[in-house]
Formats: sequence, structure tokens, C-alpha cells
Amino acid sequence: MKQTKNRIFIGLSETSGYYGRLYEGLVQAGTDCFFAPIAPNKHQYGYRLKTNILVKACQATIVRSASSANILLKALWRGSHECLKLCLLVWALFRFDIFIFNGGNCFWGVKDIWIYKLLKKRLVFICLGSLTRLPFTDGSFVTGIYTGKKPSIEDFVSESIKRQKKVDIIEKYTDIFINLPSQAQLNRKKYVSLCNIGIPVGRMPEDTCHRKAKSAECTVKILHAPSYIGCRGTYEFKKILDELKEEGLSFQYTEVSGVKNEELMKQLQECDFLIDELYSDTPMATLAEEAAFYGKPSVVAGYFAEKYVNYYEKDLIPPSLYVTPENIKQAIRKMIEDKEFREELGKKAQLFVKKNCTSQVVAEKISRVIAGDIPETWIMNPGGIDNLYGYGLSRESIKEIVSEIVKIGGKKKLEKANNSRALEAINRFSDMVR
Repeated sequence: MKQTKNRIFIGLSETSGYYGRLYEGLVQAGTDCFFAPIAPNKHQYGYRLKTNILVKACQATIVRSASSANILLKALWRGSHECLKLCLLVWALFRFDIFIFNGGNCFWGVKDIWIYKLLKKRLVFICLGSLTRLPFTDGSFVTGIYTGKKPSIEDFVSESIKRQKKVDIIEKYTDIFINLPSQAQLNRKKYVSLCNIGIPVGRMPEDTCHRKAKSAECTVKILHAPSYIGCRGTYEFKKILDELKEEGLSFQYTEVSGVKNEELMKQLQECDFLIDELYSDTPMATLAEEAAFYGKPSVVAGYFAEKYVNYYEKDLIPPSLYVTPENIKQAIRKMIEDKEFREELGKKAQLFVKKNCTSQVVAEKISRVIAGDIPETWIMNPGGIDNLYGYGLSRESIKEIVSEIVKIGGKKKLEKANNSRALEAINRFSDMVR
């Protein structure tokens, strides 16, 4: 593959270490690249960034604003942050040809998205979160994890309209939209599937534990490490594990949340397997990949387990124990009891990650996409919504929310806003309830 001469700017935030690791892979490939996370990240993923004074100053003003009790000082720091962002944008526009943005935000949401087209810059959006999910099938929105409050039924309607408008704007202006098919519920135009590009694990700490299941320790060690507790299935997992103990199974359960990445890596090295999520729309997210790097398999559940193999090239299907939520107890039991199965799955997962999910491999695929060298199998053409159940919620919870949306006349508001994707989902759920 020819080395790209493109100059790439990545901004402006981090999600599970993805963008910093992509930056490392692009730099290692010889690409002129700059990553600008303008807010500090508590997880400290361990990648090495070559930054500048503008990015450092942006991060500093965020910290000062958050820690200031004085309203005037807080406003001053926020204003300074916006001025510094403007300076960073001007510098980046002169310096770079391609802009890769996290999720649905440029420097000011999508308000500045037209600038890049005007100046003939190429735009790439990589969606790793909630932007293209229907709000009433999005566990993080339903539980209020990011907003701090649970939404009203009216909020589900207004948020559906808001997200659809934002996605429509991005699809209008962006050159390349990269997304997971399982979360692309609001996409109306063709996009590139992230399934066949992958999630980079980057430079991982050495395995200092060297703990193997065949060691003198006979107790199986289980790890659950949600980034936040609310829609990961934590409470349900505890209940299941209590039941399994009552049934005579022996194991040690460890739960960590919100810790630095270095501590999390130590926990992954010490466990025998990972219990990831109960309602996941992907078989191997970042944490499961990191566990796989150390040869530790993952149990993951989600309704998308019924059809996920249809969206991956055959040799890129992630080797995890991905089951429907109804089968999660049996899956956990199998991982505890069947040592041979557990170890074999761990080996397969480790080989898969080291072959397909390094920063260099993912960066090379992103470079191919930017160059226009996109295999037909990577391009998704949105038809009907395939993954109707979204992420982080049970079927029953979604049906209850949809029923309430119908009761308050939410469908009429969505029709008026031309929100065909949300309407399709509501109509299909309504048919199930009848």
C-alpha cells in the first residue's frame, strides 16, 4: 500500500482509547497526524502524544473551570477555553487536509461543519457511541448516565428529533461516515462498517502476572469492569453469580469501575475471564479486546447476538462467548466449569486481537478508506432498522417506553419532523405489543 501524504487532524475527545491508539498507528505508518483531546481524560490510556501549547491550554481551562467555585471566574475560564478552541481551529485549518472527528462533534457540535467543506477539507466521522442510536433504545440515555437525570417520555421524542437532525447534517457534509451497523439506527445514507475496520488495542502493558488457569490456584477468577454502573448489567450479573454460588459453583468475583487504565490492565491479567455487558450491541468492545490481549476470554450478552455474524467478514468475527441475554447464566456457568473451553477461547481471542486489532492494522484500514480503497463488503446501505433493540436495555423496558410515547401522541411529532427511522421502530414495537 502506498504511504499516504495526507495531513490528518484527530479531535477533539477520547472514547475508550480509540482515537489516541489510531493516532499512534497512523504516526507509526509515517502519516503526518495530530490528535487534539481538548479535555483531560481520567483513564490515562498510556499512549504517547505529541501535543502543543494550545491543546494543553484548552485542557487547563477545563480543569480550572470545573474546580472554580466563583461564578465569574468559572465564566472567565469557559470563555478562555472557547477562545483557545478558535485559535486551535484556525491553526488546524492551515495545517491539515483531513479532519477525523469523534462521534457527532466538530469544534462546536455541527455548527462549524460547513467551514471544512468551504475550505475543501475532507471530513471523517467515526461513531463509537450514542449519536446514531434511537434514544428510547439507548440505555445510557434512558438511565441518565451522562445527563444526571432520567428523561421524561417527552424527552425521548425531542431527543429523537434532535439526534436525527444532527445525523442528517453530518451525512450531508461528511465525506466518510464510519459506524457499527448495530448502532446505526438513525443513519439514512451509506456508511462504512466499523466491524471490518476494528477497534485498536494499541500498546498494552506487559503481562506481569503470568497467571494461568492451570496454575496452583484452582479458584476461577471472574472480572466485571463497567466504565459506569447503570446499563451494563452489573446488578443482574451479581444476582446470577449469587445463584451459581448457591448451586455449588466455586469462583472469585472482582468488580472495578472508574479506575485508571493501568489498574484495569492489572485486573485483566489476574482474572480467568471477563463478564462484559448484558445488553451489548457488539461481541467484542474495547474492554473485551484488552482482555483478549492477555489471553482472557469474555462473556458478552445482547440481542444482536442473534444476527451479528452477518455483518463481519468471515475471518473478522470476534471470538467471544456472545449470547442473548436469556442465555447469559448458562454462558457464565460454562466458562466457570469448562476449563478447556475457557482456555481455548482465550487463545483464539488473543490470536485474533494481535492479528487484527493492533493500532497499525486499524490505522492501515482507516488510511485505505480515506484513500477511497473501500471493499464493497465494508459499505452498508441502510434499509430497515436491523438491530431494533439497541443497547443497554431489555426488550420489555423498550416496549414500555414506546407504549408511553404512543400514548402522549409522540408519533405525530415525529411525523411532523420527518423522523422516519424513529417512526419505523415505534411502529414495529407497537405491532409486538398488540
